[in-house]
Amino acid sequence: MPGRHIRNILTAVAILLAFGVVRLFVEEPLAREMKARQYWPDTINMKMRDQIGQLGFTAALGGFRSLVASILGVKAFVHWDNGRFDQANALHWVIVNLQPRSFFNWFQAVHNTAYDKASAIQNAEDRRADWEVKYREAFDEGRRFLEEARKFLPEDYRVYSMMAELHQERFRPWPPDFCKAAEYYKLAAECPDTKPYYKRFHAYAVAQCPGREAEGYRLLREVYDKGQRYPSVITHLKRLEDFLGIPPSGRIAERTQPPNDFIRRPGAPEG
Repeated sequence: MPGRHIRNILTAVAILLAFGVVRLFVEEPLAREMKARQYWPDTINMKMRDQIGQLGFTAALGGFRSLVASILGVKAFVHWDNGRFDQANALHWVIVNLQPRSFFNWFQAVHNTAYDKASAIQNAEDRRADWEVKYREAFDEGRRFLEEARKFLPEDYRVYSMMAELHQERFRPWPPDFCKAAEYYKLAAECPDTKPYYKRFHAYAVAQCPGREAEGYRLLREVYDKGQRYPSVITHLKRLEDFLGIPPSGRIAERTQPPNDFIRRPGAPEG
């Protein structure tokens, strides 16, 4: 009996050693490659444990980050649906830390703060006297989400596009900042796998940036001469022709388009 017991122990040790060798030569190189490709999860800190609880923290450490993030996403939606934007926002910060390379998580976080929360503040029936200050805080929180997203998704054109949209939004309590929007549309246009229309969006924003009208005219005229004669291109060109005093011989032939047809939001059809 003792001899059989020893054999069982030796067999178990042999299996463990074999398993360790397999991990050494198979799993470790695979882990290094996944980290290099940014598939491997980032470090989870102790602050996150306080935010998601011991059980969620243990699950995340165990490789169930996506599951924990999905559960928190449902909780965040419940808070959002009930108008508890601050609680939803706190969960969104945890979610993006769990899955920082998922654009969808950043997208949800930005809309929860810079759009939904800000809109609720502006349209509240019992609107506070300092509502514009609170509106600005919600906007800045959304902007901070995008600035953080750039660290993890530096070549994702969608991050820069959203930043540009934040700055050119016409329904804010302050004038749109087309100069900033132009800066971010330029970054979006330079990203790998970007969309061709971001060069045109960059030109639209430059055309509306004070002091850069001549540059905007040049960029839009290049777009026009390449055959992209959308109504928004023609509208901007006609406005800039008048502003810059372009002589009749150098003006485009099309008639002025209807007003308010300026910047097309991504995903909207061309008109």
